[in-house]
Order: sequence, then structure tokens, then C-alpha cells
Amino acid sequence: MSAPRSEGQPGAYVSTTLQYSWLKNQVKGDDLAAEKYDARGTTLSLEGGYDLAVWQGGEQNSDSLFIRPRAQVTRMGVKADEHREANGTRVSQQGDGNMFSRTGVRVWLDKAVTKTQRVQPFVEANWLHNTRDFCSSMDGVRDCQVGNRDQAEVLAGVTGDVSRNVAVTAQAGGQFGSQASRDLAGTLNVSVKF
Repeated sequence: MSAPRSEGQPGAYVSTTLQYSWLKNQVKGDDLAAEKYDARGTTLSLEGGYDLAVWQGGEQNSDSLFIRPRAQVTRMGVKADEHREANGTRVSQQGDGNMFSRTGVRVWLDKAVTKTQRVQPFVEANWLHNTRDFCSSMDGVRDCQVGNRDQAEVLAGVTGDVSRNVAVTAQAGGQFGSQASRDLAGTLNVSVKF
């Protein structure tokens, strides 16, 4: 849920999300029978920030430069059931109840291409923090993800109006943590209004 404010307008915003997950999972190894287990729980997120216009064009130029400091906190409450494999190995997951936080800043230019089309190139830098490690345990032997307790995140991309009802966003970025952990990704999103 977001406050009713248009993108590109100066001011504060608050966004919340509440999600209940009820998942049926299956894993299968080479020459092994499929193993099934469930996971369920809630995820709750709260984000707030402020869009500040740091530069605005004059009468002949409607372009604007914005900066958005923001913070987000998410409680991850989805827990996977413990299960026993056909060979007797007891498998469990750890990390539920994690508190994830993201603090950072986004800078973008809101530029008019035509009277009805705008483009917004952006860059963003965030600090990500998890209070718990995400681990799998097999008969008590833990295997945990490394380097994701604290990470730096960098994103760059562009959002643009293709038409009055169609917008496109393309972005690329990465997350970089300790022990040489990194995650690089790119996305392309097409939004159509009906």
C-alpha cells in the first residue's frame, strides 16, 4: 500500500506490504526419488523515503533531477517444514524470522522526450543487512550462504513511457558481500495500463 503521490513529485512516501505464503516444494537429485515438503508464513515490509527535487528546468524545460533517500525493513517469517529423505537424512532450513533492512539513495533525471512521453535514467546505491544466516542442515551439518549478512547494492537503469498506457523499465546491478560473494542481475519490465 502506498500513499497517493505521483512518481516525480517531491515529498514523503510510505509503502507497506503484507504477504502470506503457503508453498509446496519438491527437490529431486540424480537417481533419487523426489522429496516433498511445505513452507508457510508471513512477510511484512515497511518502506519510507523522501523525493527531493534538487534541480528543475525553467519554463522552456520541464526536466527535473531528483534524489530519494529511503529505508526499508522486512520481517521474513516463512518457515520450511523439516523433512526426512528416503535414505533417512533429516533436512531442515534455517533463517526464518530474519529481519532484512535496506538503506540507500536513488538519483534520477525526469526528462521530457515529447509532451506525453518521459524518460527517467537512474542510479541507486543501497546497504543491505540480514540479521540471520540462511542455512540448510542435513543431519545437523549446516551449510550456510556466505557473504550475505551485509552487502552493498548498486543499480542503474532507465524507465520510459512508450505510449500513454505502456511503460518500460530496464535495469542492471549487483550485490556485493564479504568472502567475494556477489550477485549480478538485469531485468526488463513492461507495464501496460488497461
